[in-house]
Amino acid sequence: MEESLRKEIEEALLSRGEWLGRISLSDISGISPMNARKHLIDKEMEELQKSIGLSGEIYTPIGLNPKFQIVKGQRRFIVAKEWKIQTVPVIIRTYRDEEQELVDSFNENQLTTSLETLDREDAIRKLGKKYTQKQVGDYLGLSQTYIGKFLQVDNSPDPIRNELNNSGMPLRDQIMILPRAKEILAELGPEKAIEFIVKTKTVPTRDKETICKDAAAGATVDLEERKKMVEKKANPKDNYTQFNIRLKCSIDDKLNKISKKTGIDKAVMINEAIATYLKEKYPNE
Repeated sequence: MEESLRKEIEEALLSRGEWLGRISLSDISGISPMNARKHLIDKEMEELQKSIGLSGEIYTPIGLNPKFQIVKGQRRFIVAKEWKIQTVPVIIRTYRDEEQELVDSFNENQLTTSLETLDREDAIRKLGKKYTQKQVGDYLGLSQTYIGKFLQVDNSPDPIRNELNNSGMPLRDQIMILPRAKEILAELGPEKAIEFIVKTKTVPTRDKETICKDAAAGATVDLEERKKMVEKKANPKDNYTQFNIRLKCSIDDKLNKISKKTGIDKAVMINEAIATYLKEKYPNE
């Protein structure tokens, strides 16, 4: 970079905190540690590659910090390198601290291609060390409830946190079983706590809630037996096959339409139909 341009940028940052212009792609020094996008960076890049390839130009400035590190726009930077674009528009900003830089990166990335869950969680984790849950939620545009639930799981003991993070369960389910998992960890150790999470994650949310309520009330919870009950619900007997369920729904639908049209209650119609059938089939009975 020419010395005159570097001096112009330094003076602009000192006087107004930002500089907008074009610099050589080679002057960009890398990715900022506070860049929010760290996972699956190449996801959904095809449209961006096509649009930049067609125009041969990048129109949206790449955001940099005073160290010329990318705070936002690393996907544009990658494509610019692929298309061998020599100079790119940039906006260089000074930040009050690392957290402010992270928030700026997070919000910009969310507006382009949504961040992966892991990126979102990394940002919450970093900001949660310095700010209140409300502040983190306001800064990232997320609900305070979500922030609170995530931090509850994230601050749980290692064996539980790791197993919950890898469970694939929705956050609401993780929060539901977290107290019971902690109790088991304290009473029986990490192996039993992990076993509880592994077994419980296979049952529906409603059953998880029942299991946790029963445990909180002091009832003995047999997870194997609960699992069998859930499987029994999920695999009904022959007289509740998919065909019969669909047939029942179809008949119900027809009866509802007739009932609405005639004003006759469904139960009355069914009773009358049965009575008529029996009278015709067994006239002498």
